[in-house]
Amino acid sequence: MKKFTKLIFRETWTLFPKLLAIVLIVALGVGFTLGLMTAAPNLHYSVEKFYEDTNAADAMIIGGPFSDEIINDIKNHPLIDDVYPYFSFDGDVDFKDEKKLARINVINFKEEISINKLTIIEGRLPNPDSETIEVVIEQKQPFLVDVPLGYITTFMDKTIEVVGIVHNPWYFAFVEEISHTEQRPIEIIVYADESLQNEKTYTNILITLNNSKKYKLFSRSYRDFL
Repeated sequence: MKKFTKLIFRETWTLFPKLLAIVLIVALGVGFTLGLMTAAPNLHYSVEKFYEDTNAADAMIIGGPFSDEIINDIKNHPLIDDVYPYFSFDGDVDFKDEKKLARINVINFKEEISINKLTIIEGRLPNPDSETIEVVIEQKQPFLVDVPLGYITTFMDKTIEVVGIVHNPWYFAFVEEISHTEQRPIEIIVYADESLQNEKTYTNILITLNNSKKYKLFSRSYRDFL
């Protein structure tokens, strides 16, 4: 009986490292699963908070040209909470002796951006009264070029200076965009003041809808609402 007890003890001691390894693997798996279960709600909350702080658009109308009269008609629709129109076009810009396809968003920086507010990562927003055309650039992403602060180039026979790096909530997902006019990937996203091109019509209309804020961003009810 004593020999049997010793044998059991010896075998158990021999197998103990393997048993401990199995226990640790199971514990690690459980911890990883619990982490995934808690990460999704935390991530959803962070994104929703970011969209709320920047007043992200519920929808965007692209096309045009849209006149001020059309903008006012849309704004006065009972479903609409607010609108923010701007002019946008795609064109090649010189960057380090190369041509890069840029999306140029012409913004009125003399007034507050009410929808899709730009978050300043580095630098500042453009001064509309500057002698040069000051612009801000969308921060580097997997599909976007890293344009440094202070970079100076020429575009449309005007001197352009990068005074800020920003992040637009519309580009939260870091998805490659293809130019509809050039059929090539967008490599730089620029936000320039209206002094670059004094356009009286608009191509893009950002929209927020009445009562949309009462829905959770990732909820089915929000998708049904849209």
